[in-house]
Amino acid sequence: MPFRRLFPTLVLFVGLTGIASAKPEYARKEQRACAFCHVSPSPGAIDLLTKMRSTTERNNRGTYYEKHNYTFDGYKVDVKARVTLNFQYRWMQEFSDMPRRIAVADVTGDGKPRLITLNEPKTGKGSILKVQKWNGKAFITEFEEANTSAPERLQVGKFAGKDQPAVIVTESRMWHWNGKTFLAKSIPRARTIIGVARMKTGEERVLVGECGSDIRSYRVNPKLDEWLVEPAPAPNGSKDVRWLALHGTQEALMQIGLNEGISEGGVLGFWEFELGTKLVIYHIRTDRDADVDPKTQGTKNPKLIIKSESFFIMVTDSNGVDVWMSPRLEMRPLDVVLDNAQGNGKVGMLILLKESAKDKPRRIGFFELILPETS
Repeated sequence: MPFRRLFPTLVLFVGLTGIASAKPEYARKEQRACAFCHVSPSPGAIDLLTKMRSTTERNNRGTYYEKHNYTFDGYKVDVKARVTLNFQYRWMQEFSDMPRRIAVADVTGDGKPRLITLNEPKTGKGSILKVQKWNGKAFITEFEEANTSAPERLQVGKFAGKDQPAVIVTESRMWHWNGKTFLAKSIPRARTIIGVARMKTGEERVLVGECGSDIRSYRVNPKLDEWLVEPAPAPNGSKDVRWLALHGTQEALMQIGLNEGISEGGVLGFWEFELGTKLVIYHIRTDRDADVDPKTQGTKNPKLIIKSESFFIMVTDSNGVDVWMSPRLEMRPLDVVLDNAQGNGKVGMLILLKESAKDKPRRIGFFELILPETS
């Protein structure tokens, strides 16, 4: 099933969203997407393929906003967005290795979460799987194993059944808990493991990219050599799914139909939230201050000079209205997970961050979800 049929709401959102670079401080101030005040959803952004800069022209709301000292006071439409979700920063942990993907799940059946990371090797190809447990002060490694899978492809979920421990899946290998340790099983050919879906029935399925833009969902049977079983069409939108997340390289996400701006972040998720906002979408946004190199201006292959970059985690409703924007992140986000690896009952968002310098440690930050007060 192509991505456009998989999740029409996400497709609509993707069509409205891009890499914004024009006055993001006003978007943050008003808790609105750039398209609320601009003709283009990505005003001022430079398309990395065409090297053309999007228009910064304002629509009627934007024109009013500018002429009234950057306020909507007196505007006929009530433009104050009711922020129904709020995430507050709580903690940050450094990791001396190089995690590329992260997940949180009960992978042993003891009811306690583990932090699962798929790490880049210091040399060579492949990846290193780690399962870690929070001991109250630090994450302690319980299991570690090198494998040939690419470090970008990791999904963890109850793919073997709701009453079974979560299963760890990469593009060519699966790990499951046998009561004493994690057993690994390879698969004859590498698969494009692209996401995970939690159905409204409670079942969880792993999403696999097939030929072209098609996506199929699978269960996992750890007893079989061909452990991806019960192939089915991808879930049919919000009527089937409570939570869905796509994680992959930019190339893999573009192949299933995401645009360049969204796919660049490597993460796109859907979450049906039951308190206030029925549906939210989260992704990584990059703001760039860039110019075309004057030496290449007007040539067939103009080059960009990127002067600075900053990053944000965006949570947006189905109408493209921002309901939460993270603080400005100077480190590049590599992955985003809606969970908490410390097992203290707090729900929130884990963000894997990478410094620009190669020798700097990677970090995982946690933003706790603050639930709206109810009367």
